[in-house]
Amino acid sequence: MKKNKFITLGLLLVGTSQIFADTLTERVTALESAKVATKIGGIAQVKYASKGAGTTLGDVELYIKHTINDQFDGHLKLKRRGGDNKDTEDNIILGVAGINYHNANFNASIGRIGTPFGSYATGMVTDPLTKGIDSDKSDRNGLVLSKTLGDIKVSVYANEKDKGTSKGISANYTNGAFNTDVYYFNGASSNGIKDAGTSKAIRLDYKANNGLSVAYENVKTNKDATIKKSASHVEVGYAHQIMATDASITLAYSRENAAAGNKKQTGVTYNLMLTKGMTVSLESNKLKESSSTNTLKVSYSF
Repeated sequence: MKKNKFITLGLLLVGTSQIFADTLTERVTALESAKVATKIGGIAQVKYASKGAGTTLGDVELYIKHTINDQFDGHLKLKRRGGDNKDTEDNIILGVAGINYHNANFNASIGRIGTPFGSYATGMVTDPLTKGIDSDKSDRNGLVLSKTLGDIKVSVYANEKDKGTSKGISANYTNGAFNTDVYYFNGASSNGIKDAGTSKAIRLDYKANNGLSVAYENVKTNKDATIKKSASHVEVGYAHQIMATDASITLAYSRENAAAGNKKQTGVTYNLMLTKGMTVSLESNKLKESSSTNTLKVSYSF
């Protein structure tokens, strides 16, 4: 009788241990899955410029993305906007917050996600003039639907502003070293006053196997009858290694045409990637009829 009790107790302990082990395994698996499902990244920058405020803390951004399952994920970006304005540079803003849906036929995003208009990608420290002509609509709440057809990705989008719903379309073609982007945006209007006019943009990129790259971007906007602007940007880059360290040099030229006058901007930037995530940039940039600005920027991304 005692022997049977010991056998029963032993079986109960074994069963309980197995349940505990299974539960522990499930908890560990859940924690590991959560760790993989949630990704956190960001960037911090410090700049010194020969003109302006001298040493400044640049933009500081924090990205968070959480994957719920194969179909749904969400993301947000918090940003501390750097700059010379002491009244606003410490403000923390919500740059992006959206929910994404994926299936075999199309992808959808909704929230504060901006609009897929313009690339503005650059190897420079200073933004190209194409980014400053009222075409960067990143502060908008909206909906984006996209579909990939072979090498082509097409996106249609709509967003809400004070004067109604604006809408647009973009197409991207990528094939090996060559990449093309085309954008169209039509702003809403009310009582003849436009929120943001019709904007068009095109970008061409080519990257060779030897590290040489060439990019061209052109943006046009027509906010209303009296505000018409266009800007173009040409950039040539060369990626290489120096003392076993990744580096790149970029030459850029931007031009803006507007009723208020034309602008020309030229620059050269040398980027040195000291270690993973750490980049040091040296730039000399000149706006027409102004003296050159020399900038040292150190950025860390994770």
